[in-house]
Amino acid sequence: MVDEGASVMGYEIHNGVSEGSVLSSPLLHIEKQPEGAISGDGRMKGTYLRRLFDHPDACQALLKRLDLANGERSDNQANREREFDRLADILKTRIDINAIIALIEAGA
Repeated sequence: MVDEGASVMGYEIHNGVSEGSVLSSPLLHIEKQPEGAISGDGRMKGTYLRRLFDHPDACQALLKRLDLANGERSDNQANREREFDRLADILKTRIDINAIIALIEAGA
């Protein structure tokens, strides 16, 4: 849950331990635990969590928290799916899938 009450889902990838005074100013709270950091001057904000912008409510809340909200609601997951579909349509017209299957079956 980000501070504004929006549900958030993501995962974390990093190696090592983050340290420093900047951690006392978290970017957000998830289940009442601090996450991420904001620099002392407020110009840098970060987190290890990935895919935070995938859920529209979380995206809006995070953009608001970063002072970047413009009032438009964006569904990044839907946008990503739409672009994958567009790419698949392009590949279907340019790749001879039967030739690829024949190569695989021939052990190439």
